[in-house]
Amino acid sequence: QAKNDYRQRSQSELDSLTKQIDDLKAKAAKATGKTRTDIDQVLADVTARRDAVDAQIRAIDQASADQIDAVKSHIDDQIAALRQSVDDAKKRI
Repeated sequence: QAKNDYRQRSQSELDSLTKQIDDLKAKAAKATGKTRTDIDQVLADVTARRDAVDAQIRAIDQASADQIDAVKSHIDDQIAALRQSVDDAKKRI
């Protein structure tokens, strides 16, 4: 039950960040030149982080009881880093 609750909470956070990333991509589409190149690189990095977090969330079920706390801690750290990356990207656009 705890794994399921954690997975749902983490997925909800990730969904929120994914929406923000999609909004940034829409704004970035209007940029041109070097600004566009820089923004595209930032968004590629953010998207890669998002995909990694998504894979980790999906892997929660495979974690054993003695691994779950470490897995949760790692995912929490990755979500925080993703959130920071999204915030940094917002400042550039």
